[in-house]
Amino acid sequence: MRNLFMIQTLYWTLRLSECGSTIDPWIEFKERFGKTYPSASEEHKRKTIFLNNLNKIVRFNEANRRTYELGLNELADLTSKEIPKGLTPYRKAPNFIGWRVLDQTPTVKFEATGVKLPNHVDWRDKGVVTPVKNQHNCLACYSFVAVDAIEIQYFMKTGKQIPLSQQQIIDCSRPEGNLGCKGGMVDWAYKYILKAGGVEKHEDYPFVLKKQECEFNASKIAVSLTNYGEIKNGSEVSLQEAVAFFGPISASISTDFAWNYYTGGIYDNPDCSTNVDHAILVVGYGTENNTDYWLVKNSYGESFGDKGYIKMARNKKNQCAIASYANFPIIGRWKPFSPKKEPNGRNETKRSSGRRMTSSRYN
Repeated sequence: MRNLFMIQTLYWTLRLSECGSTIDPWIEFKERFGKTYPSASEEHKRKTIFLNNLNKIVRFNEANRRTYELGLNELADLTSKEIPKGLTPYRKAPNFIGWRVLDQTPTVKFEATGVKLPNHVDWRDKGVVTPVKNQHNCLACYSFVAVDAIEIQYFMKTGKQIPLSQQQIIDCSRPEGNLGCKGGMVDWAYKYILKAGGVEKHEDYPFVLKKQECEFNASKIAVSLTNYGEIKNGSEVSLQEAVAFFGPISASISTDFAWNYYTGGIYDNPDCSTNVDHAILVVGYGTENNTDYWLVKNSYGESFGDKGYIKMARNKKNQCAIASYANFPIIGRWKPFSPKKEPNGRNETKRSSGRRMTSSRYN
């Protein structure tokens, strides 16, 4: 159900006939998201951008030609170039072959086995998905997604939830190719953590919205990786099996204006580019109104999409390149999936803190 603020995005202003007043959407936007500006000129600039974005959102929704709707969120006073992504600076890196660095091929590959899978998966239902985070204006989606994936895998292995440090990766993974709050790659983050020996807790190395000098303390390592792997390039069926069998999977996608202001439905964009610019976490999949979708967790806070999540079209020729650069962290011994096992095997998953949890399959 749309709230008052979203209704305003459709009508520009909400007119209250009882008192003859008009609520200004700009004032409502500033109050809702605590927006302040250093000068009158800066506020005028941001208001102009806001009204332009609002106009695009209204026109999009009025056209009513899509399977999804748009609405305002805390990004609405930013231009498209200002919206925090985190992968864009690497599009023209000289040492790339199809976005893969020559010396970074992971040792674990995951490809679909053809085993029967459940029609619907939502790892939030299992209580393992961590709260939605907000990268703010730091272009470090790669760090947030890597940490999300590691936190979840650790919880699934041990039953313990430990918030981990995005800032450590932001500050310390430049030798692997990342650029702090100016972009990076999720697999580079995994490679750095393997090299460093692990990642600290968030409380020991908190997020500060900017890159600073590396202050990693090996004595405070909370979680370590044994490896990382990647999904077969471009294979949605492999990604689906990995999500069902292994758990939430980190991926990179291409985004646009409509993606940034999605509020509900299934984001289905046949014109979506294959030039990825943002990292996300795939936490499930399903079918709604005869359209297959991926359930995606973002890192723009809960004002984005549906409380921080977006449903993206699935089985539409790898739309937005969602299955092209998918990877995952490995904690402990890697156990390849065996299709000889029953797809609905009783691999019990317990939610209670302190109890061991298996990541063998969604059931």
